[in-house]
Amino acid sequence: MDGPKVVTTDVANHKPVNFLLMEMEAVAKDQSTLQTTEIGDAQTAKLDANIETMIYEKQNKILHDLSEDVQNASTKGQGVTKAQNAYSVASTKANSEESQADGAVRSSQGQTDSDSKNLNGKAMMAQGVASILTTTQNLLARY
Repeated sequence: MDGPKVVTTDVANHKPVNFLLMEMEAVAKDQSTLQTTEIGDAQTAKLDANIETMIYEKQNKILHDLSEDVQNASTKGQGVTKAQNAYSVASTKANSEESQADGAVRSSQGQTDSDSKNLNGKAMMAQGVASILTTTQNLLARY
């Protein structure tokens, strides 16, 4: 009874296949890909944080200027309601924009955290694979 044939040579190049080396190369490539992904996600988180900072600064300046308009209208005794309404509309808009920016930052930070956990898990797996491969190599060296 013939079982499945195990290929032990690279047919195209007629070279022996080193399964231990292939396994380690696959693990290294997987970790490299995850590191690249984590770096990209961290850069996105940094960009989102910079955008959030610009939004906060812009909205704070607008609200500061409108607050002064309300104070000036109060001093003059006219146009207070109009100035307060303008401030209220701007405040609502600022809260909305700031909330959206904050959500984007939290999302990218969460993705970076997830990438880090995945990378740590892959590192632990690589250690396990290395241990198995070392044991296998030692066993094969005996025979």
